[in-house]
Amino acid sequence: MVKAWDNTEGREVAIKIIKSKKPFTLQARTEIELLEQLKEKDSGDENNIVRLINHFFFRGHQCLVFEMLSLNLYELLKNTQFRGVSLNLIRKFAKQILRALDFLSQPGVNIIHCDLKPENILLRSPRRSAIKVIDFGSSCKSDKKMYSYIQSRFYRSPEVMLGISYSVAIDIWSLGCILVEMHTGEPLFAGSEQFDQMRKLIEGEAEGRRMKGGRRTKRARPAANVSLTDTDPCLGSPLLRSHPSRSPWHDPNLYDRKIASQLP
Repeated sequence: MVKAWDNTEGREVAIKIIKSKKPFTLQARTEIELLEQLKEKDSGDENNIVRLINHFFFRGHQCLVFEMLSLNLYELLKNTQFRGVSLNLIRKFAKQILRALDFLSQPGVNIIHCDLKPENILLRSPRRSAIKVIDFGSSCKSDKKMYSYIQSRFYRSPEVMLGISYSVAIDIWSLGCILVEMHTGEPLFAGSEQFDQMRKLIEGEAEGRRMKGGRRTKRARPAANVSLTDTDPCLGSPLLRSHPSRSPWHDPNLYDRKIASQLP
């Protein structure tokens, strides 16, 4: 992505430059088709979806021109030193993202985002809570699924990990993971690879059942790398927070090669 100035419209824009290789060019064409459909269905710009302004070829590269937005949610989280944001702000984000996902799931739209994560949710302005969902490069129609290897690992749904049929519900799974991460400051399920991701998911479910039914749940000791020094601004109760180094976990090109290998 590059920041540019549109001399015709007199405004800043963001240009997504696609690699000059056939698989990525084909992938970009699908993204353009979906974005143009979304723009047509959401003519009033009411559903928190990024707007495609234009597209063109330059020296063999497909280029997509978008409206200029601000920080993504991962950058926002980084600015808090991974301490997380308030529940009040998370509610505002959740309502807007849910509106976007509801719009995508409508019968006349019927699109699965397939890569919902903090990096793909951008603030419209650095000082406001309004957001937009971006990056439909991995997206598909519900009745025309293109890939089996989708979603960034920390936000990957069980259906995708197991290789079974999936639907728009996988975006809701990703949203749940994102909302927890935005409050705690760390991913809910941070597997090192696919099998470890599934293991953490299963262990988390089992631990949840044990904790829910345990008589001494309230006296359970926190892990060594967490603190109880922070207080929830809404509930007034202590929060478990930890602050590990996360830079290796968020790689926007994590599975480009995998996706490219599945393209015709």
